[in-house]
Amino acid sequence: MVKFSFLPWGWIPTTVALTGALLCGVSYAAAPTYETFDGYVLSSGLTELVSHPLVFNGWNFSVLRADGNVETNAQLYVTNETIVSVLANFTDKALIMDGAISASAAALVLKADNGEKFKFNSITVEDYSSSSLFFRIEGFRDGAAVTGASQNFTAPAYQSTAGGLIVSVSGTAWNYVDEIRLVLQSNGLGVALAMDDINVSAAIPPVTTTITSAALSADSGAYSTDFITNVAAQTLSGTLSANLATGETVSVSIDNGGSWTTATATVGQSTWSLTGITLAGSNTLKVKVVDADGASGPVFSQAYVLDTTAPTTTFGGLAFSADTGVSSSDFITNTAAQTITATLSSAVAGSDTVYGSLDGGATWTDITSKVSGTSLSWNGVVLAPGSNTLQLKVVDVAGNNGIVRSQAYTLMSSAPNTPSTPVLAVDTGISSSDQLVNLATPTLQGTADAGATVTLYEGATPRGSTTATGGVWSLAASGLGSGAHTLNARASDVAGNVSAASANVTITIDTTAPAVTAVAAPANGTYHAGDTLYFTVQLDEPVYVSTSGGTPRIALTVGSTTRYADYVSGSGTSALLFGHAVVTGDSDSDGITVGALGTNGGTMIDAAGNAASTTLNSVGSTASVLVDALVPTVAGVSASTANGSYGVGQTILITLTFSTAVNVNTAGGTPTLALNSGGVATYTSGSGTNTLTFTYTVGASQNSADLDYTSTSALALNGATVTETGGAHQAASLTLATPGTAGSLGANKNIVIDTTAPTTSVASASFSADTGSSSTDFITKTAAQTISGTLSANLAAGESVWVSLDNGASWVGATATAGSNTWSLSGATLMGSNTLKVRLQDAAGNAGAVLSQAYVLDTTPPATPAVNSLSVHSVTPTLTGTATLSAGEVLTVGVGGATYQVVPVAGNWSLNLALASPLSGTLALSYSTTYSVTATATDLAGNAAVDVTSNELAIGTAPALPDAPAFTSVTAADRSVTIVWSVPAANNSAISAYEVTGSPSGSCAVNNGTTTTCIIGGLTNGTSYTFRVRATNGVGNSVLSAPSAAVVPRLLEVTSPAPGMTGTAKATLSGGGSACTLAPSSGFAGLSHPAPAGKTMPYGEYAYRATDCATSVTMTLEYPEPLPTGIQFWKYGPATAGATAFEWFQLSGVSVSPDRRTVTYTILDNGVGDSDAAVGSIVDPIAPMLGPVDPAGIPVDNPWALALLSTMLGMFAWRRQRNAACV
Repeated sequence: MVKFSFLPWGWIPTTVALTGALLCGVSYAAAPTYETFDGYVLSSGLTELVSHPLVFNGWNFSVLRADGNVETNAQLYVTNETIVSVLANFTDKALIMDGAISASAAALVLKADNGEKFKFNSITVEDYSSSSLFFRIEGFRDGAAVTGASQNFTAPAYQSTAGGLIVSVSGTAWNYVDEIRLVLQSNGLGVALAMDDINVSAAIPPVTTTITSAALSADSGAYSTDFITNVAAQTLSGTLSANLATGETVSVSIDNGGSWTTATATVGQSTWSLTGITLAGSNTLKVKVVDADGASGPVFSQAYVLDTTAPTTTFGGLAFSADTGVSSSDFITNTAAQTITATLSSAVAGSDTVYGSLDGGATWTDITSKVSGTSLSWNGVVLAPGSNTLQLKVVDVAGNNGIVRSQAYTLMSSAPNTPSTPVLAVDTGISSSDQLVNLATPTLQGTADAGATVTLYEGATPRGSTTATGGVWSLAASGLGSGAHTLNARASDVAGNVSAASANVTITIDTTAPAVTAVAAPANGTYHAGDTLYFTVQLDEPVYVSTSGGTPRIALTVGSTTRYADYVSGSGTSALLFGHAVVTGDSDSDGITVGALGTNGGTMIDAAGNAASTTLNSVGSTASVLVDALVPTVAGVSASTANGSYGVGQTILITLTFSTAVNVNTAGGTPTLALNSGGVATYTSGSGTNTLTFTYTVGASQNSADLDYTSTSALALNGATVTETGGAHQAASLTLATPGTAGSLGANKNIVIDTTAPTTSVASASFSADTGSSSTDFITKTAAQTISGTLSANLAAGESVWVSLDNGASWVGATATAGSNTWSLSGATLMGSNTLKVRLQDAAGNAGAVLSQAYVLDTTPPATPAVNSLSVHSVTPTLTGTATLSAGEVLTVGVGGATYQVVPVAGNWSLNLALASPLSGTLALSYSTTYSVTATATDLAGNAAVDVTSNELAIGTAPALPDAPAFTSVTAADRSVTIVWSVPAANNSAISAYEVTGSPSGSCAVNNGTTTTCIIGGLTNGTSYTFRVRATNGVGNSVLSAPSAAVVPRLLEVTSPAPGMTGTAKATLSGGGSACTLAPSSGFAGLSHPAPAGKTMPYGEYAYRATDCATSVTMTLEYPEPLPTGIQFWKYGPATAGATAFEWFQLSGVSVSPDRRTVTYTILDNGVGDSDAAVGSIVDPIAPMLGPVDPAGIPVDNPWALALLSTMLGMFAWRRQRNAACV
């Protein structure tokens, strides 16, 4: 017989013989079978002691503690009973567990010793006691509880069920376990469990889904599925044999199962993936499906290789078979078909591949077959036209690229394009396209293929070569002489291809300068002002003249003055015309003289660009070419009008003085003189004399700071003539001296034309006696004033300030000084309210902007205010009085050196000196002093009315701190006290607040001076408190009062509805000492414990807790209705003092009033009925009871002995009957 025994948590004897649990059968096979252990063996039948835990025929039996460790105090034994088993290797022995087990034992464990999995089906159980016990059966796999493999059951009491209870399990959670635990769930004493028919069968793995494929995201090997890669960062993915079931996950290991990571897989789909994987080297990939309980399906395994080491083979000796460039190794050729050769630094490994590229690595060709040993001969290569890059490299099986050998090459299979027709870089001729130059080695240029060599030919003779850089070429032709030359250009490339010749260009070289052959002079005669002297210069070839930089000229001497004959015409011919207009005032009576020819910044060139020689040859005679250009000229301009400023409409007479007398003919018009003011002076008189008079009338908007004419040509004839009165009657010169210089009007006179109003404005104005509320409000009570102000700028010379007091009807000049910005007008008398106006006026009479300001003259004072008398004990009292103010009037109150503005309300005013801020001064009042208060009403014009009383304020002695209050009474209640105190002396300052503080806690505040009581709550019942109080007045806080008498808050009375009655019952506590108090939970309620058998307690119970009690307490219960006759009072608690067992018992010594409404009883602390063993704390449930009187009970000293005895008797009975059942 195999015996297992469980002990309850909590209490266990020191040694227990486990003689109760019976295991009558175990089975484990592919199909459910049963194994039975027959017979019963006492301890004397034990034949072999084995180690713990017991490993028996592949099974491991052990007892597990609640902390998860094996209980080593439990001993396992084997009997000599015969075992009938379908399992191989079972010996003919039975199994017994016996020995001392600690209180922590929690479970019986059955499991396969080698971790083999099985399916658990059922077990038969029976409790080895007289009452049913609650157990739970659990399935484990790999040391962890399997989700869903747990089932509760109640083992039936001994012999209550024939054959015991068959506990069958269901669900797939039991299909794949390796451990069964029977866990005790309920407490008991001497508990044991009998088991029979343990039924197991072949395990059914929970996971059947397999991994059908796996792949690397970057399989860089020779094949995309060879699991050879040079990329460590991977995403793994694959497929499943079926859609993923609920609760299943896919686990992945990249270290041959050393560690696992959950992949991404969706229930209902057959794919999986795992991102963010980093391979650390070559290893084995494993993938499996895991169900919700942690069971795994078949493992998919795949070895992989991570190779990040690149081949080291390099290439040298690279060459084309047909390199037709300038050098045989420049990789420039005109042959497309090539064999490329190279030498490898080492032989290629067997798994490596050699690649070649002709397009800079865009595409690669496997040329491994072209390698023999360390020699590469890549034949059959066809180059694409143009430039590209040849590349060679070795790649290993993991895709690692070796060092790439690169070589740029060019295939040029056609001749260069024909160059453009050469053109002159600098065509020095008069046309940029006439191919005419004056250079011995001219430079030609053109375009050709970039990089091509361009050669310039004259016939078959080369005249120079150069490279077309960027498609442009330029070279200086050599070997050319004067005359015409026909040239062309040809291009050749680096491969030797030569283009066709360009179109021909013919250029002409001319390096000879033109020369002067003769100069023709003007005809003999006398030339006057304005006449022109012409000279013709003859050259030996046509000459082209440019005047863009200056005009060529011939120097002349007229009298003693140098003049010039400037180029006039003839460009493009061999005869150039030069001319000189006779200047007024010039005179030469013995013939002019011809000087040198100069270009003067201009150019004179032939068609090839050669500059003409300036040497004059064969100059004609000028001995009889005479000049007489003396004419009347203006000697000066002035005016007969006096210097000064003139405005619109004023007339100014201007005079022009000539060098000689002149005649003025106005038949065709009237001469005028343009002036810088914008006006015009018109000729009026003076013909036949050397002084002409012009009249100028100033017009609007005409201004000049210094009147002058506009320019040297300001004198206009307008159809009139001005000629000399004698001689040749030549016209007078009208040229004037430059304005502002000597002889000009501006230099000779200081006349100002001013039609602009002054820009300076009147910035401010003020009254000397502005008596209003503001010194700038122009409200006054004073008629006699001095009016003054400022200007926006200093007063200019000639400007003045004018003032009007009647809105501009009349004006008076004010005092103002040039160079200052102030003005004033004294002796002004206001006649009433009106408008003040002030303006500026300049010397020309122009008036500036007007400043306007309304003003008020008011000489009527306000009504007189009054002050109320006041007697106080404060230096910041509140003053009062009366005042009736009109609009704009203000009231000020002065006292103690300070003045305040006060706003009356409904004719009354009030001033709180403690809060108000003075308009001026500082308040300084003293105690025991009398003060006069001045109330003044002032209107906007400054008229004032002052009260006529004095000594209105009498300040008595200074206030002091209040006296300390005294307590009248301090009364304690439930968690509170009520405090009353007397009013102390205020000492000339009204009391405004009281503050009470308690010790050790509690406080209250009264924020007025009339309330002298407060209630402090939140106190702790049973705690002694004292209190102190202080008063507060306007001076401050009084000292604290003396402490009050100590009081203790207590709850002595509770009320609540009485069960079974109509109305409220009341309970009152007395005795127990001064700190004894009821807990708030005390009161009348239903029964807290069932009534004794045969008894009724229709009025519930009164239960209370009293704390801090020194002795016994007396409770007085007052019911709202009379209690029945013969009523008893029972108490729940210890029937004897100090007993630990609680029960209902009749309480003696209870007193009931004659009307049966009042009940009185006494409980001693820790005496009979006190349910709380703590000293000073009494817990007492009591209830009125109806029923017969019970006899006295027998005390029970050890109820555990009876329970143990009962259990043992039950065990003996079970043992006898079980023996009979197993026979």
